[in-house]
Amino acid sequence: MAKTAHGIEYGTPHTGKGAVRRGTTGRACAHPGCTTILSTYNEASTCWMHSPSAFRGAKDAS
Repeated sequence: MAKTAHGIEYGTPHTGKGAVRRGTTGRACAHPGCTTILSTYNEASTCWMHSPSAFRGAKDAS
């Protein structure tokens, strides 16, 4: 890719090791009955609503 005097890249995207990996366009959530179309940046097979929660609540003090 070419760069402007300010360091901004333009032109065709990188290929090979420098390329950003993205998923296939038009993938639907794998949960039965869900019609959500997943982002190409979402590597999971399910949407946020059907994915396991990454939130870890406070541990029980007892």
